[in-house]
Amino acid sequence: MAKAIKQIKRIFPTEEELQSKTVNEMLSTLAENREAITTLIQIVNQLHDLGLLKVVNGMLDNLSDVGEIAIQQINQPSMHNTIKNGMNAFKFIGSIPPELLQTFMGGMSNGLEKASQSLNENEKTSLWKLGNSIRTPESKAALSTMFNFLEGMGEVFIQKKEGQQGGEQRWNNESLKSRV
Repeated sequence: MAKAIKQIKRIFPTEEELQSKTVNEMLSTLAENREAITTLIQIVNQLHDLGLLKVVNGMLDNLSDVGEIAIQQINQPSMHNTIKNGMNAFKFIGSIPPELLQTFMGGMSNGLEKASQSLNENEKTSLWKLGNSIRTPESKAALSTMFNFLEGMGEVFIQKKEGQQGGEQRWNNESLKSRV
């Protein structure tokens, strides 16, 4: 039978062994990520050549002064409005279904292209041609969309004028016409 182990000697690595192990791990990590590290060094060299590293270093040296200036700029009323407007713009864009936004952006893009073409051609449009173009299905669709847009905008303006907020109550077209 085997003898019972009564004393356990723990072997702790020396400081030199720990450093050697750490250096070996770092070297293997560097070798595995050679391309990424080379690219990072190139980027840092380009930033140094542009002088941006000196700017960043100067900002870090004067961090309290830079922070104080930034806080002063942010505390201006115009900056408060800018931040609120930015947040409202993100809320607005977030509330639009992506398909609808894509349709409108595509329509605007196509409309800008057509407008650019007519400007480049310096083509004079007669009243007769304008009258005929209003009868096209594309013009009718665009005008109908614009009038529906204006109608929806008017609903909100009337609600705001009467003291209601956020479109709590929606009116149909007949009740809007009677109010205007």
